Amino acid sequence: METRMTSIREEKPVRAKPEAPEEIKDHELFRDFVEQTWHHIRHVETIRLWTTNTYAFIIGGVLAFASAIPDKILKIFLLIVLLFIAVLGVLMNLRIKANVEDAFARLDRILRERVGLAEQLRFGTPTGFARHLSVHWMFLAFYIGMVVLFSLLLLHELGVILWLHDLLGVPRP
Repeated sequence: METRMTSIREEKPVRAKPEAPEEIKDHELFRDFVEQTWHHIRHVETIRLWTTNTYAFIIGGVLAFASAIPDKILKIFLLIVLLFIAVLGVLMNLRIKANVEDAFARLDRILRERVGLAEQLRFGTPTGFARHLSVHWMFLAFYIGMVVLFSLLLLHELGVILWLHDLLGVPRP
């Protein structure tokens, strides 16, 4: 009995050719849609800024209050609340970034497919140091820094820092 080897070819999936998009019939409606999408993006960024401003005021007030009270249990509770708010800030920042990127992608796709203006509307890619630093990463670094700071303050209030000094043989301050 003779066995015959056959070659197995990988077939490329057949992609359907994209149909030409319908012609835009109501230009005013389309312009309003693009404008509202842009306003939504700006609104979400403004929410992030105002939330961070409010957060900074809350931190200042709570820390001023905590420094004036001698009760250790209340200080620990306030630090736990601040730590929780900082973690919420990190999560909020990540969610806002996803929302803004999604809105930009939709707007870019619509302008590219329907109008062919996406390339003309780009502001250009930043160069130098600005290329690596974005507002999103600054907000994220701020909130992560607050999580680390409040974690260290909480550990200090709980006495864990002094316990580590004893464990490592470092003289206490």
